Amino acid sequence: MGRKRKPRNMKREPITISLPMDLVREFDNTLGKRTRSRAIESILRKFMQRGQTTLKITSYLYRCKTCDFEKTTEQPIRNTFCYDCSDFNLYLAQAIKEEEE
Repeated sequence: MGRKRKPRNMKREPITISLPMDLVREFDNTLGKRTRSRAIESILRKFMQRGQTTLKITSYLYRCKTCDFEKTTEQPIRNTFCYDCSDFNLYLAQAIKEEEE
């Protein structure tokens, strides 16, 4: 006696992906009792629900205390030398963290 047939709207549509054979072997060793298809499905669902962040950008906004000079950099500035008024009045106004998805 076989199992009951699933309705057409409940059937899974097969897809094909290509992976390196060494990766497939290593993945199969970690599966345990799960099937390869169910394991890949659960991994994809976790990442889709969580939202994958691919890039974290931190930029720094510096301002001068005496003039209207502003500068945004990706790296922190070591000296506080203002490029406009040539004085050491540059300070960190804001550190901006952004995440792209």
